[in-house]
Amino acid sequence: MRANTAMGQGSMGNVHRASPRAPVLLLWRPRSPVEVPRRPLSIDKIAAILQAEIASRSRNAGEYERRGNATQAAELRYEIATIQPLTALRSQP
Repeated sequence: MRANTAMGQGSMGNVHRASPRAPVLLLWRPRSPVEVPRRPLSIDKIAAILQAEIASRSRNAGEYERRGNATQAAELRYEIATIQPLTALRSQP
């Protein structure tokens, strides 16, 4: 199913109904008229991005612990443990 609007063409995506009489929720997203050029990232740049993400999650986990939400803090620490090994993939000199 496709939609044409004044803003351009886009895909309507999947349409789901809870029941035959329920209203339909349509999610529409216009296509980008311009392709954005992609930048190549080095392994070191990716590792730096991951380190920044780890630092951010560590701060957030500490804040959750201080506020008494140990479950959310543990979830963030699990995510950190998942991401951490990827930072070891830095290129060797």
